[in-house]
Order: sequence, then structure tokens, then C-alpha cells
Amino acid sequence: MVRGGPETAAWLAPMIDEAKKRCVDITPLLQQAWIPAVEADIPALDWFGPLSARKRCTDWVQFGRLLRHQLGWDDTYPAPPDDFPEMPDIP
Repeated sequence: MVRGGPETAAWLAPMIDEAKKRCVDITPLLQQAWIPAVEADIPALDWFGPLSARKRCTDWVQFGRLLRHQLGWDDTYPAPPDDFPEMPDIP
């Protein structure tokens, strides 16, 4: 399952702004939040046919959790709700 969408973007925005101010390299966090596209529960991907094992999707909620921790905001910034909507992001 890959989660994202407008609610997730609004939740991520302050953390991304802070990461930019602190010059935090988010690339490793993004890589940790990648899941293989073939394991994502995204019916629309069937349209592409067989997916390469190298194709990845970003779980934006997982990325946000990692960034929140990296910033030291675990106790000061709200955690994402468990029911954030699903939406794929195929890089």
C-alpha cells in the first residue's frame, strides 16, 4: 500500500520546509520509504503490464515518519493518522 494525497502533502509541508532550512539530505529517507511497485496494492499499475523489480513507489506517510524522526519532532509534531488516503507516486 502506498499512501499519499493532499492530506499527506499538507502534513509533510512543514517538515519539508524545516528540512530545507536545516539542509537535511532527504534522499536517504526517501529511499527508505520506497517499496517495490510489484508489492504495492495499486490496481492501476496493472495497466502497465509486468513491472520491473527495480520500479519503486514512495510511501509518503512512511517518508514523513522518517523525516519527523530525523528532525527530532517525534514529540512535538503530530503523527499521521492511520487512515491517510492511498495514492501512488511512481518515480
